Amino acid sequence: MLKSDSDTVVNIPAMEKLCSKTKSLSILGSCGASWPIRDPGSKWFTPTWVWPGIYPKFCLGSAYMLVGQNAAKQLLAHVNKTNFFRSSNFRKMGEDVVWTGIVAEKAQINRTHTVGFSSGSSANFHCFADGEKAALTVHYIKGLRSVIERWKFVRKPRKC
Repeated sequence: MLKSDSDTVVNIPAMEKLCSKTKSLSILGSCGASWPIRDPGSKWFTPTWVWPGIYPKFCLGSAYMLVGQNAAKQLLAHVNKTNFFRSSNFRKMGEDVVWTGIVAEKAQINRTHTVGFSSGSSANFHCFADGEKAALTVHYIKGLRSVIERWKFVRKPRKC
């Protein structure tokens, strides 16, 4: 299962290839641990009373992919084991932190940083074992012309 923002171009053939090569239950994306943003002017602001310390490892919300049998079912089975299931405080945190960080940690699902998921407008490239090099996602796309240009860019064949 793939989640992406509306301003993200996704290289579906490369994602299918990546998914077929990944056997373990995982969330793939641009992943890492981070401190919450404490600037009240930021749309990603999280008050200390909602989350006081560092977030668990999570994958950035521009795009991430759940792989492995029943990955989504596993997440849903553990969401009620978090403090956020019955709390409105989850609205004060990014969906990526809640689902790919807090809930995934409870469900014991690996979060795997995967080169090729871009959380910015410049592309990162994933190298497959067969020598193919592909941008998996590119974020911050504005307008139809930009979508078409970035789509052609991510689909262009490359070698590692």
